[in-house]
Order: sequence, then structure tokens, then C-alpha cells
Amino acid sequence: RLWGRLRRPFAVQWEARFNKPYLSAGAFTGAGDVVWRQAVKSEKATGGKGKKGVACTVLWDLHKFYESIKLDALQSRCDDLGFPLAISRLCMTAYRGARFFSISGIVKGLYFAWQGVVAGDFFATTFVRVFAMPTADLLPQRVRDALDIYIDDYGLQATGTARSVVYDIVSGATQL
Repeated sequence: RLWGRLRRPFAVQWEARFNKPYLSAGAFTGAGDVVWRQAVKSEKATGGKGKKGVACTVLWDLHKFYESIKLDALQSRCDDLGFPLAISRLCMTAYRGARFFSISGIVKGLYFAWQGVVAGDFFATTFVRVFAMPTADLLPQRVRDALDIYIDDYGLQATGTARSVVYDIVSGATQL
């Protein structure tokens, strides 16, 4: 815990350098901030006299996201994005560490993990950013502009005419 607490500022510096508009979780932002921002955009498009716009937001909760991150791929993305090497390598080594399973006094093992980031770890949310960014950056700009990633929750929003909203949501969801 002490090691993580002392090194967390390095991850915060990295996050500041690689801040992306679609990455909604960060310092001093919560899930409510994302919902509020989406509500304001929707209200702007649909509220008021004479407004005939529509708004749609599609939400995905990525089931078992932390557990499904492949550690080799995560380390590769850390290297590519310049995340502090000493931190990423030590974390990957710890995540891959030997495990034993014990049920009712019966011990089974030695097992080693090849995927999974420990939720609640000092670097878990940063590693989610590292993992998501290269894929999100490949999306067309208009899809990234409509995208909100809050840890393992993805939101895609569109406003405009009914026809344009349906097109943007279906197109964006397909590309995601």
C-alpha cells in the first residue's frame, strides 16, 4: 500500500499528459458529472420553444472489464504510451503472481494469472485508461466527440433530427 501511495502521483502526471475528452473519469469528476453534461446537451437540442430536435444516449456497462484485460496487451500499451515502466512492470508481475485456491481446507494450485487488473488497486483506473485509449483513438472523430468513457461504462450520445440521431447512434455503436 505504501509503495502504491508513493507512486500514485506518477500515474496522475501521466493521466494529465494523456487527458482525452472522451475519458470522463478523473480528478474531481464523478459519474454525476457525466450524467449532468449529457443532460445539458440533450436539453439544448430538445428544450425550448420551437425546438424539434431529439436526443439519444446509449450506455454500455462492460461486464467484468477489469478481469478481462490481458496483461501482455496492457503492458504493451503501457510501453507504447510512455506509462512509467517501473510501475507497470511491477504491477504486471504482481497481477501475474502465484495463486493457490483453498476451499474447506483443501488447497489446490499453483496457478498464475494472464489477465485481470485488481479493481481498487492504486493504478487500476489508470490502467483502464491505458487499455481503452488506443482503441478509442482509432474511432472517427465524430464518434469520439460523442463518446464518454467512465471507467468501465461507455456512453454514446447523439442529438439532432430523428434521422441523424438514429444514423449517428447506429454508426457509432457499430464502430465501437
